[in-house]
Amino acid sequence: MRKFKILCVILLTTFLVSVFFDLISNMIAGLYLGESTSEVILNSGADYASYLYMDVDANSSLQSSEFINQKDGNRMLVFPHNVSIFDLDACNQNRSFSEKFLYWAIYFMNFLSLIIYIAIIVLFIWVMRVFIKSEVFNRKIVSLLCSIGWLFVILGVLVSLCNLLRIYLVSSEISIVGLEFTYRNVVDWSTIIIGLVVLVNTEIISQATAIKDENDLTI
Repeated sequence: MRKFKILCVILLTTFLVSVFFDLISNMIAGLYLGESTSEVILNSGADYASYLYMDVDANSSLQSSEFINQKDGNRMLVFPHNVSIFDLDACNQNRSFSEKFLYWAIYFMNFLSLIIYIAIIVLFIWVMRVFIKSEVFNRKIVSLLCSIGWLFVILGVLVSLCNLLRIYLVSSEISIVGLEFTYRNVVDWSTIIIGLVVLVNTEIISQATAIKDENDLTI
């Protein structure tokens, strides 16, 4: 049992560190993106719309992707797979009611995803504390793990729906020569799979807990 508790502490520490660095890396990426685009956007003096981190497929007609290798002076073609786009004339667009509804749906799902993400972190810390302080096979652990598993599945579905709506809306509003928005990475498979794995492990723990309870009653 002591070895198991040590592993729980290591897992909890690793999880918290990964969450922290994930948040920090996203903040740094956002700062770099804002710094690299702020001068152009501020000088334009226009209201703009941003479409961040969109998956795209590029082809040979993307002439602006030619760069020079600073090491040897060779010409290179760079084909992006993920881009951020800023529409500097967005104030001139008159969106329909359905488009506005979809945008609000995306905002709501993003907010709901954030709440679920925080709930998963809180429940995970709670589970680890219960693991460390008490027995593994009890109903409280099963209930908490089941909640975490379903929250991961719901989070994966929400993120996938947001990706789908974002790409649909951007594709309907923007067309750039050489770039095509793709649905290739719409489904957040990793989050959904994590949720299913947690649910499977929860069922195993649930069966073990039931056997333990039967044995305790027998004794």
